[in-house]
Amino acid sequence: MTQDTEHDIRLQFLEETEEYLNEIESGLLGMSTQGLDRSILDGLLRAAHSIKGGGGMMGFTALSQLAHRLEDCFKVLKVRPPELGDADLESLLLDGVDHLRDAARHYRQGIDIAQDWLSNIVEPTFDTLRERLGDPQPDDSSALLSAEVGADMAVLLFESEVDSILNRLDEVLADPHQPCLSEEFAIAAQELAG
Repeated sequence: MTQDTEHDIRLQFLEETEEYLNEIESGLLGMSTQGLDRSILDGLLRAAHSIKGGGGMMGFTALSQLAHRLEDCFKVLKVRPPELGDADLESLLLDGVDHLRDAARHYRQGIDIAQDWLSNIVEPTFDTLRERLGDPQPDDSSALLSAEVGADMAVLLFESEVDSILNRLDEVLADPHQPCLSEEFAIAAQELAG
């Protein structure tokens, strides 16, 4: 795979990440007054999971790790829904989304993510969320089943990833002058295996 092709794929993932972050932000806005229903939480989980997995495969380590921490928050919220009126929790979760957005912007601009930024600004937000919510527990896995489709959350996450991968392949196939078809198929196979 050429460096230009790899760079383009990485930028495309970062554009998708921005869409996922917008989806998460939209789902969280108003959480303290309206609550979060199961379908919204399923969407939040899928979006965070997609960022985590894609970020890891693309080498965006900090983005992947932060998305993992946000995904854990959503797992806990799915098992133990937040109380109405908890504006502080909503604000903390939105701060977490902003931190992921900042990390994605750094990667897009080719700027190294500073360890002191992570340690002093980002991690305290996620540490506070962890203190407030706790960690997902192994016994909670049955509560992560989706009531709407009766499927395990892992199946839902897989299905959302398949759509994203197939859409990206469609875009590559739509341009007959794309030099990266075999590389894109290799990446798709690797993502599906993950």
